[in-house]
Amino acid sequence: MKKFYLLILTSITFSAVGQFNADYKYVTMNPALGFGLGTSNYYGELNNVDGNSGAKASSLGLHLQYFHPISPSVYGRASLNYNNLSHWGIDSGEVRNFHSTLLGMDVGGFYRLDNDIVFSSQKTLTVFVGGGFGATYVNAKEDALDENGLPYNYWTDGSIRSTPQDDTTGVLTYRDYDYETDLSIEKKVAPYVYLEVGFGLKITQNLSANLSYKHSFMFSDELDGVVSSNNKDRFDYFNVTAIWSFGEPAYTADEIERNREAEVIDDSDLDGDGVRDLDDLCAKTPYGWEVDITGCPLDADGDKVPDAIDKEADTPSGSVVNEEGVALSDEEIEIIYLLQTDQMAGHEKFEEWRTTYPELFEGYYSKSSSNASESEEE
Repeated sequence: MKKFYLLILTSITFSAVGQFNADYKYVTMNPALGFGLGTSNYYGELNNVDGNSGAKASSLGLHLQYFHPISPSVYGRASLNYNNLSHWGIDSGEVRNFHSTLLGMDVGGFYRLDNDIVFSSQKTLTVFVGGGFGATYVNAKEDALDENGLPYNYWTDGSIRSTPQDDTTGVLTYRDYDYETDLSIEKKVAPYVYLEVGFGLKITQNLSANLSYKHSFMFSDELDGVVSSNNKDRFDYFNVTAIWSFGEPAYTADEIERNREAEVIDDSDLDGDGVRDLDDLCAKTPYGWEVDITGCPLDADGDKVPDAIDKEADTPSGSVVNEEGVALSDEEIEIIYLLQTDQMAGHEKFEEWRTTYPELFEGYYSKSSSNASESEEE
């Protein structure tokens, strides 16, 4: 039976991996219920048998789970669990065995990697990690008596006989695996914390399946009836869960694509100044210029010339400046006015100003002074 369950879980694993590149048409953000089964293994003092350690027994477990979405990546979960653990081993030279039934509840959460950061939200297969805490009721029993109600006698040759060691009148007997004797444990309820990792397979908009490995760390050492001062019992749970989500999907494939396109537009910054285009009041800022929160070039002296090209960074307030941010004198302002209103030709200071401020005359009288002479002759 154990091999059958393992075969089912392995088959689901390979099927899930094969779906990794498939696209999923929905993103679900609704509460869900899950029901599943799995196998549990025990880790404790009785794992050490003649120096060989490891979990040597597995038993069927069942669970019922409630999932509550917190975000597209984070889910909370509450789980009711039923597990069986059976094992035998040698404690201080004495052969011991136990069978514990665990009825517990835990709460926790997990983080899904299909968040468009690690994996696409439209991938059929996701990976999740999580953890939580809980408590379980422990009903621990021991198979101490044979079918006739007599105690087992374990001989050093590994056999079980009806009489104590070296009593040759004894005959071979065998365990009946009927755990009839209660183990003496002080705490029937044991708290624990757990870590979990697994795969999630999206099947339809409402149906999905999880395949996970859950390892629980108990705060009790009485799961097996053997108490050690420095070793707490542990158990794991390799399981598969069928999950049904209630309600309509939060997003369809078309909505997901539109949202992605909108995010690209919302986050675009064509001039690369660090302010997205939707908030940028100066959309064509030259590359490398420092800008304020509106995306416009910094202008510390308020002369309307960006600091990046301002050759006079502390221009007095109210000054008229040229294109390089340098304050103009009253004479320079008069010259510019006369040039722009075509009143410079024939002015008595034409030659003096043209010699003193040649840069102001560029574009107006770029060839020679003949233009001015011609105007005077006319």
